[in-house]
Amino acid sequence: MRRTKIFLLSGLCALFFATAANAQELINQATEFFNKGVEAVRANDWATAINQLNQAIDIAKDLDEEGQDIVADAQGLIPNLHLRLGQELAQAAKTEEAIVQLNKAVDTALEYDDPGATAKNAKDLIDQLNLRTATSLLNDRKYEEAIAAFEKVLEATPNNGVVHMYVGAAYAALNKEGEAIAAYEKAIELGSRDAATRLANIYLTSAQTANRDRKWTDMYDLAHKALVLAPENANAVRFVGISAFELKKYDEAVLALEKTLAANPNASDKNGTIFRLAQATEAQGKNSQACGYYKQLVGDATFKDFAEHKIKNVLRCP
Repeated sequence: MRRTKIFLLSGLCALFFATAANAQELINQATEFFNKGVEAVRANDWATAINQLNQAIDIAKDLDEEGQDIVADAQGLIPNLHLRLGQELAQAAKTEEAIVQLNKAVDTALEYDDPGATAKNAKDLIDQLNLRTATSLLNDRKYEEAIAAFEKVLEATPNNGVVHMYVGAAYAALNKEGEAIAAYEKAIELGSRDAATRLANIYLTSAQTANRDRKWTDMYDLAHKALVLAPENANAVRFVGISAFELKKYDEAVLALEKTLAANPNASDKNGTIFRLAQATEAQGKNSQACGYYKQLVGDATFKDFAEHKIKNVLRCP
């Protein structure tokens, strides 16, 4: 019985020393991978560094204190290495590959409790790359794809007025007026001046259509919406003047038409403006002003007969 115990004790000792030797061998392997990873970092070879450090972690993660030190040191490096690799790929215009690495930078920074700015910097660069992709799609007139890409940017930065403006531009190009207006209004709410100009242009285009179809109330409303957004827009002022005249809002019509004439006295359609001013001032009872406007029209074959009739027979202008 005593001999059996001696043999058993000897076996346990052999097993202990074998286990210890194996553990030391694993520590040596993990250390070797870690050191190779550090060498790759020094060479700015981020992909190799990440690969070597992950192998060190895989080997050392179940080992004792010395192994845990290797794991902690490797994990302290990996998030920033993914960031650097993502930055490098972004500079090489490899956008999709860059975003993969940047997402890994975010994930590992969170997983490894990285206290630095790695996750934030990675997220910021992802947003920039998504915006670059979306803008490129917009410039290439791939509007549906551009909208989807811009929406991805807005998931991260929902209060980005410029991006909402770009979404509006893409919808406008697709003739989806309702969606374009909603996007522009959101952009304006967030302070985008360009969006105000673009939305004013949508209203002016619709006002022009209403003018053609002689829908004066619609034209009047649309022109006023444009004027609110772009107070100095000459077309908005002109459309207000025309529609106000047709709706017999003569006081407003005269103010807008006079401003139109003063802004562009050599406009190709200036006699049309003068013709409306003549009638509007006549309707106001301002006969002297009306005479002055009618007299400017006698040299235009389109208005000559009407103007002379008003001058001689109606207003009896001096």
